Amino acid sequence: GSEDTFWTTYYDQRLDNWYIVFDFGRLYHLSAIGINNSGVLKHDVTRFILQTSYTQSPYNWEDVHTGELTDTRDNHQQEFGGFSGTARFWRLLITETTGWQPWLREVDFFGHPTTMMASFACIAKKGSKTSWS
Repeated sequence: GSEDTFWTTYYDQRLDNWYIVFDFGRLYHLSAIGINNSGVLKHDVTRFILQTSYTQSPYNWEDVHTGELTDTRDNHQQEFGGFSGTARFWRLLITETTGWQPWLREVDFFGHPTTMMASFACIAKKGSKTSWS
């Protein structure tokens, strides 16, 4: 991404729970996310929740990973892994900033496209009550 651009919300006020919804267009299995703050201290993200939804209308968000950015003085990427999720729709829910609305320079996802069968195996592993008998 360009260091001259960043994402921000429309409202220029202090609120909570800003979010970005990403539609990957197909199922993706992710195991890490990278976030670059703007480096402007009063607008940096400090806490977030990464969520997934298999459906769009309505979305049914499930938490996949909760993260805390520890260094908000610059725009270097901080990576968060150790999770496993599969979905088409992903939401980055920003739950806390250093002051005002978030300014994000970049969000990177680490994973790969997956097939429906691989996705079903993930769902079944999470305790699906589906029975084949």
